Amino acid sequence: MSNANPVTTVDTNNQPTSTVEEIDYSEMITVRMADVFKPFVPAAVTAVIQIPKHRHPDVPREIAGYIPDEKQLSQVISWFCSPQRPNFMHMVGPTGSGKTDFMLWLCARLNWPTVLVSVNPTLRPEKMQGRWVLSNGICLWTYR
Repeated sequence: MSNANPVTTVDTNNQPTSTVEEIDYSEMITVRMADVFKPFVPAAVTAVIQIPKHRHPDVPREIAGYIPDEKQLSQVISWFCSPQRPNFMHMVGPTGSGKTDFMLWLCARLNWPTVLVSVNPTLRPEKMQGRWVLSNGICLWTYR
């Protein structure tokens, strides 16, 4: 009597395969601002904005029950709709004043991927723009 376990051969040629669909996160759609910022922008507002069509994994989850400051939201919407919109928005305020919560809420509504970075005197450009990577004995700069 043999203690050997029987070997089973499985034919994988006829097994269904799963396909991975490539998602273009840069694809945009046009939506009504009133729909994006409901109920904080009245339904009568007909302005439209472009937002990413697909939700990137880095888009933050909306904070349940969060109510944005109306003045702050109005300023951000003006910035967003400006034809000469600068590439950045600068927020200032004391610790605990809601800057981070507001930005996370805004990015969740706009479907924008978000990376939180603490700005301090030791912040290096690589943290924001990319990093050095050692590849085959050569140090290469890789952009984020």
